Amino acid sequence: VDVCFGSDATLTASGSVGTYNWYDAATGGTLLTTGSTYTVTNNTVTATYYVDATDKGCTGARTAVTINVFTPVTVTVPNDTAVCEDASITFTATVSNGDDGTWSTSGDGVFSAPGSKTTSYTPGANDKLNGTATITYTLPDPDGAGPCGDIIQDLTLTIYGQPELLITAPAEVCAGDTVYVSATITGVYDQLIWTTSGDGSFGNINQESTYYIIGSADITNGAVTATATLTSALGCADVTEDKTVTIKPSPTCLLYTSDAADERSSV
Repeated sequence: VDVCFGSDATLTASGSVGTYNWYDAATGGTLLTTGSTYTVTNNTVTATYYVDATDKGCTGARTAVTINVFTPVTVTVPNDTAVCEDASITFTATVSNGDDGTWSTSGDGVFSAPGSKTTSYTPGANDKLNGTATITYTLPDPDGAGPCGDIIQDLTLTIYGQPELLITAPAEVCAGDTVYVSATITGVYDQLIWTTSGDGSFGNINQESTYYIIGSADITNGAVTATATLTSALGCADVTEDKTVTIKPSPTCLLYTSDAADERSSV
């Protein structure tokens, strides 16, 4: 009798009259059970059992029955994961007691090497539309005849679209003003980073809404460009948008003294 590792096996005796007796040895040994069947649970090693028949006080010779235990192939695939719609992702299956299996998908993406343990997957148009695909690795029974069957392992791949970014900032400010900027983000991203073309500083470079303190070089240049960048850990390309703010110089006031109308000073 052939069974897969950890499986149960039922041994059956027939062809004799009387009571069937099951033992763990060819002679002597321990009487395991009586009856025409004997079920051995959770088989982990190959073992031989023996059965005889007793009728009217007479016992026949014992017959050997062997349970052959086969070690199944095993496979481990990565956990559920995610990828950007315009990127590829690599999968590796860990296999023991078997050769290479086959990768397949519920979607319409493409594998670089579907018959290898390690492959990359590029989402297809339907994958992007659905936002998900089931990735399957199938490892066949080594001898193809049982008793251990094929091993099938699945993982869920989530496909995210490229994030969208829109920033707002005033078109122009005075030199002494604080510039308030804001980013509106749609989609999944890893981090937002604000940068400047000038020498001023942001209140918080990672907040969607923050402020910018104008630097002296910004005033001299008469303008500064604020840039927001979205970075992704899913293989998406960075998304960047910028706004240029014109900086108007502060007005110069003329002060006339009360003592002499022709004496003026600039402030």
